[in-house]
Amino acid sequence: ALPISEHGPVLHVWVHETGNDIELGGLTVHLRETTLAIMDGLLPADLPDESLDRRVARVVMWALLVELPYALCVQEDLMPRGEVAGLLALFLERGIPDRP
Repeated sequence: ALPISEHGPVLHVWVHETGNDIELGGLTVHLRETTLAIMDGLLPADLPDESLDRRVARVVMWALLVELPYALCVQEDLMPRGEVAGLLALFLERGIPDRP
């Protein structure tokens, strides 16, 4: 297994940047669908499948788990990957707060 502290931003590349490559496009779609399925498993079970709440929660999860690590580590070089991995682990451990 590859440690996320070294290779975490690869997820961003694989769900975005290979989509136009015919040979890798299928893998990109598969990885994006797998990532969304994992995110759905982290969301509260009582959110209806196509509700606005679930769709917004998916966007927030995507931003936190895919976009934020890439931005912090690669685009802006603000945090070492190990620290970003710790931040994500903390977020996942605490989960998404219940809706009001």
